[in-house]
Amino acid sequence: MENSRLANMVVVIVLVGLCVARPRSPGKTLTECIPTDIDCEEDMGLVCGIDEFGLLRTFRSQCQMEFSNCADKTYYAFFREGEC
Repeated sequence: MENSRLANMVVVIVLVGLCVARPRSPGKTLTECIPTDIDCEEDMGLVCGIDEFGLLRTFRSQCQMEFSNCADKTYYAFFREGEC
């Protein structure tokens, strides 16, 4: 019984290690993330975004938040206008 528990723990540790050690795939460029008809520079005004863990982050604009989500593979949603 104790050996099977130990074996299960080792398997879990190895699987977690593989997930953590996996290299992060490169992000995308601005043109790949934001349609060319949208001008992020015109969309100014600080916004506060929140991720799935409740972490708040201030972005220069809603457009910049969406670009960051795409390029960095993050998942921030609009929380409120202004700085966090």
